[in-house]
Amino acid sequence: MVDTTKDNKPRTAKWVKVLLGVSLASNLAIVGLVAGAFSKNPRFGQGGGVARYAMPYVIALTKEDRRSVFQAMRNGASIGQFPAREERRKLYEEMLTVIEAEPLELDKVQAILERQTQTALVAQDAAQAAWLEQISTYDAAERRAYADRVRDVLKRGPRRKGGEK
Repeated sequence: MVDTTKDNKPRTAKWVKVLLGVSLASNLAIVGLVAGAFSKNPRFGQGGGVARYAMPYVIALTKEDRRSVFQAMRNGASIGQFPAREERRKLYEEMLTVIEAEPLELDKVQAILERQTQTALVAQDAAQAAWLEQISTYDAAERRAYADRVRDVLKRGPRRKGGEK
């Protein structure tokens, strides 16, 4: 008699599981850093490390110029430069579905993390392009004034709400 009660699936090697776990942890760390960089209420100088390296450039823009940069990014999302907010949220929903599934399929988790990482990189590229386009409109005097504002932000940190100059 043949025992048909056991699955005949080959077992995954322990080192593969460990490797996938380490990969997952590193990808989650990267996603966390990127998410922190795009948080709605950044606090440059209050933690966040590498993820906030670009914030002084954004903070030093005038209110109008920041609006222009963010509008350019929103316009880019509408024409397909990077996924719109709904598409980015859909990736989180997909991840939650995979996490809740039994058994946990690490290859699906990894695939979603890779898509999220690519989305974050595309968004970062779009933000940099919009910022560069904005400062390229400045004449020499405006660029010097902007550079001084960046230096000021680096010295003191960001303005607090209601403290707009």
